[in-house]
Amino acid sequence: MIVLGFDVAKDYLDAALINRSRKTQATYHLANTRETIEELLTATQAKHPKLVVGCESTGYYQQLLLRLCLKR
Repeated sequence: MIVLGFDVAKDYLDAALINRSRKTQATYHLANTRETIEELLTATQAKHPKLVVGCESTGYYQQLLLRLCLKR
């Protein structure tokens, strides 16, 4: 299982791609926008079809990320 975990803020997202051995494979810093989130999810899911995504609950700022993940 590959996990893509997000730290959510108003304007930016920090993410880490973690493999089965709990090793960080990649880190990302991206704008909290539809385009950048979809680009990262598409590229990551293409390489890892059984990708698991997780994020913290921030009250509101994670909503776009959640909607885009649920749409997939």
